[in-house]
Amino acid sequence: MTWQELGGISEVFYTHDRKFCFQRVGNYWRLYGGEDGHFIREYRSFVAVQEHIMKARGTCPYEDPFVFEEDSDADNHE
Repeated sequence: MTWQELGGISEVFYTHDRKFCFQRVGNYWRLYGGEDGHFIREYRSFVAVQEHIMKARGTCPYEDPFVFEEDSDADNHE
């Protein structure tokens, strides 16, 4: 069995600007405020954690996690 299957808890990881931190707890990812350490939300995937962080920063290029903006060079390809 792996540590995840045993309900293991990972170390806490910080973003480069230390505004957010996250950790793996069993099958979930927990997101915390990096400055105060308060719990924000729990997600089932790391992609969802990244999306939350990008939306909070105003840098998320899409609203739906599975719909991406088209490539800017798409008009040049036929």
